[in-house]
Amino acid sequence: MKRKSTLYFLLFMPFFCMSQNPGGVSSNLKLWVKANTGVSTAGSNVTDWIDQTTTNDFAKLGTGNPTLQTAALNYNPTVVFNGTTRFTGNTTINNITHGFAIGKIENPANVNGSGALIGSSASAGSDYFFHTQNATPALFCSSTNPTVQYTGANGSSNSIGYSLFSEDMGRTPGANDVIRLNGKDLVNDNGGDPVPYNAIPTLGSRATQNIIVGSELAEAILYDASLSFADRNKVESYLAMKYGITLSNSGSGTNGDYTSSSGTLIWDADNGSAYHHNVIGIAKDDNSALLQKQSHQSDDSTRIYISALAASNTLNAGTFGSDGQFVMMGHNNLNLRHTSGNIEYPSGQGIYSRLDREWKITNTNFDGTFSLDIKPNATSVTASDLRILIDDDGDFSNSTLFNPTITYSTGIITITGISNALIPVDNTRYLTIVSLSPMTPLPVSLTDFTANLINNNKYVQLNWKTISENNNDYFTIERSANALQWQEIGRLSGARNSSQLLVYTFTDKAPLPATNYYRLKQTDIDGNFSISDVTLVKPVPQPGKLMVYPNPARNEVIIDNTTGGHEKLSVISVTGKDLTTSVNIILLDANRTKMDISNLPPGIYFIKSASGSFKIYKK
Repeated sequence: MKRKSTLYFLLFMPFFCMSQNPGGVSSNLKLWVKANTGVSTAGSNVTDWIDQTTTNDFAKLGTGNPTLQTAALNYNPTVVFNGTTRFTGNTTINNITHGFAIGKIENPANVNGSGALIGSSASAGSDYFFHTQNATPALFCSSTNPTVQYTGANGSSNSIGYSLFSEDMGRTPGANDVIRLNGKDLVNDNGGDPVPYNAIPTLGSRATQNIIVGSELAEAILYDASLSFADRNKVESYLAMKYGITLSNSGSGTNGDYTSSSGTLIWDADNGSAYHHNVIGIAKDDNSALLQKQSHQSDDSTRIYISALAASNTLNAGTFGSDGQFVMMGHNNLNLRHTSGNIEYPSGQGIYSRLDREWKITNTNFDGTFSLDIKPNATSVTASDLRILIDDDGDFSNSTLFNPTITYSTGIITITGISNALIPVDNTRYLTIVSLSPMTPLPVSLTDFTANLINNNKYVQLNWKTISENNNDYFTIERSANALQWQEIGRLSGARNSSQLLVYTFTDKAPLPATNYYRLKQTDIDGNFSISDVTLVKPVPQPGKLMVYPNPARNEVIIDNTTGGHEKLSVISVTGKDLTTSVNIILLDANRTKMDISNLPPGIYFIKSASGSFKIYKK
């Protein structure tokens, strides 16, 4: 029955592919896989993956199972590779010169060499796109030889977080071979002029012996010709909108612009360039098979959605009125709180304070309503105190005050039912939140909250500054092992009222033997309080001491053991039962091991090694 279902799907796929393509760019398309379509699963385990062009039929090879994370990246799924399994096609594709991918590259030192997001089924094959290499902070691509190397791709490590990768091998000479990270051209440090890719493709490995572990792939696209700059922008815009990636506007011009599959400009990076931060949007673009009903910024501080926010984009029940509708937004990168100073708002409106942050919102052909979730640096907000300001040029001194439906719950301000009356069709507007009460938003402007190891890495020193205080009674210093459960470890008195720079210091003399997360709770004299952003520090492990984190944990823990003994790790229940066979143990490097505990029921367990034992809590 499964084979009949697959054949039925493939028979109708050519018609589908003629009408829907990445960014609407169909010419020369030879591979298109995406985690939200064509992935078969057994539970969360991925069993096969269908190429949307029907060129390749991918089969899972190896032991274990990659897993599907249903809402890993901007509410869309990704496939997480397990280090032993890849997906291999059955048809050679030739003359591939332009490749795109959305994913995350994790490359622990000395583990599986240099696995790639897209590779070749040939043993030791050198046809691949997008990988890093042991201990090398660079992004590599190659076809036959030479390898094309781009350092500085990710700053300081050999892993790269969720990104939009693009490479064009067709531009010559080699120095002009173009690789892009989130829409920004990188410098080819290694020279060379790679020949086009000719291979049976694999997903999740550079070749048969280089299989990635911990890396994630959401979408991969290959063309057998170099795309024009306009078509490249369509593909990158499609991927960026879908996965909440901000395209770089470095160099100005058209860099950072987003266009639809029809070529319509839907986000002009130069129009209010100060607002080109964390660009996200909702969109319906049928030519791209793009139906993004909800999006959130990478730090989840702002969300935009139609209908009601759901656990994943697929589960959102909302609909768009027609094709070709987009609402895009970015912000000015200022504080999600009020800072004393020259902040613009109109006089005579009863406004007491406003958030520093402003959002630019561009409506293209959207005639419905949408909602915003905004997380200010606050835990005590009265929704009835809040209003929004809307302006047409970003100068809020002459903006208009509106009172839409605003609610507040669990740290989130929700503005519901934003219509064309506020953000007109085919227009750009600017938005911020104001308060009519002296209690909302927050009265303390906190800056430079940092954590640093001191005294031979035994203690953690916390430092922070305030540039203004109003009725500030005291700071509570809180610590956590997982950034979820918090405990108070100290208090410092505030200055009550101040308009000058003040510096505070607190020393944690008993930090946890793993990653320590810290935050500040600032309490006013009337009992209202606010919570700071979180900072963290990881103490250097002492010789002979076992360190396990995070704790509590849900799916996996990392074990630091500087004296070795990884091969002797075991997991014991509180009743003394050995459950080691129920977990998956993966060596990350000489000093670190990852243990997959997802199959264990919630409870208390002991991880033991030659160095000692450690109690963990499984959520």
